[in-house]
Amino acid sequence: MSPLGVVVNTEFKVMSDPPKVDILIIKKSSASWTKDQLRLVPDGIRDSNARYIILEFKYTQSLSDKTFQQALGYDYFLGEHYKLSREDLQTFIISSKTPREKFLNEHGYTESNVKGVYKSNVRILRGFPIIVLNKLSETHHNALIKAFASRKTEREKAEKLFKEDQFLDIIPASIVKLIIDIFNYIFHKPEEEITMKISPQKAAEISRFVDVFVNTNLSLKEVLAQYQPDEVLSHYKTDEVLSRYKPDEVLSHYKPKEVLSHYKPDEVLSHYKPKEVLSRYKPQDILSGLDKKQLRQLKQHLNNIE
Repeated sequence: MSPLGVVVNTEFKVMSDPPKVDILIIKKSSASWTKDQLRLVPDGIRDSNARYIILEFKYTQSLSDKTFQQALGYDYFLGEHYKLSREDLQTFIISSKTPREKFLNEHGYTESNVKGVYKSNVRILRGFPIIVLNKLSETHHNALIKAFASRKTEREKAEKLFKEDQFLDIIPASIVKLIIDIFNYIFHKPEEEITMKISPQKAAEISRFVDVFVNTNLSLKEVLAQYQPDEVLSHYKTDEVLSRYKPDEVLSHYKPKEVLSHYKPDEVLSHYKPKEVLSRYKPQDILSGLDKKQLRQLKQHLNNIE
């Protein structure tokens, strides 16, 4: 075919980077949700018995044909890569904005018996429910995700639920402040102003929280790897992640030199009695650090003792 002006490639790489899903939820223990998990899982998703759940999240974009192409692609590639059966994997499309009724009808979607959850009668799309955040009911288990709805009135409903004690008691106290910080960017803004622009420092803080509180397999060593030693030592008490560990646990991962280099000698020694400090040294080591005047004073003191 080449002489005829046709290029033929075998095993051609379709893309330089593998596709990345917006959100992947993996149930670690079983396909069934636990009672505590269901207090945070929204309508539609809470009815899924799949162990792997993909969320294709459209926050500032409206739904389009490309949305379904992406969802189908992510679903296929993840299933193939991990050799998952159809029962093990389900993909949901989450829409912050309310789709046009004409668009939904064209793709066979109608609202199910669960408010805000739409299902299609088109064969290829039957396994891809759409969750419309503006339409979800005002319940505590919908509050977190409903806070990203495009309509301000719907976000305010979520905010009201979020402030109630019966909702807050299921979230670790140390992560509540972070969630509030994030929501402050979206709760009180009109639809056209919704963004998630945050500083690099705040983004790093969020990343640490996600790693520590969502990925529960992280060891303390892996947590500390995300910090510089001076960050650990200077922000130990105020950092929400680090403050969850005992000082001995944190410091055991550093050499004494790394720790002490961040303090002045006076700061360190003020916490010890002279006897505690001197007991760590040999006599010759102590004497070698004294000048002639100090040696004379020491000799005079010893003579007085005798």
